[in-house]
Amino acid sequence: MDLHLVGEEEAPVPPEQVRFRWVKAEPYPDGQRVRIEFELTPFLVRPDVEIVLRAPDETTVASASIIENVDTRVALTLHLLGGVEAGTYHAILRLSYREQGLTSEHQLTFEIE
Repeated sequence: MDLHLVGEEEAPVPPEQVRFRWVKAEPYPDGQRVRIEFELTPFLVRPDVEIVLRAPDETTVASASIIENVDTRVALTLHLLGGVEAGTYHAILRLSYREQGLTSEHQLTFEIE
């Protein structure tokens, strides 16, 4: 019998302890798409993740929902709606569970030229 022991930082945690480890937003050179990457702490129960991208005027230009996410590392591409203007954009990522509600939120900014 093989036992696979993991460090404390790699042991799956209950919903109330699941957090974003890091989040990254990288605009594509065409200015029409943004690659979003993030990593979560290992989890016992699959979380939901909501992603919203906002333009400099605070209008929502892209969004995505991941229901019962299965991976701790995720990368996806969001296509920006409407005419894209240069400026500082905001990405808001929310991690939640139906029973517990919001457990973690991460916000970051990125530039589109």
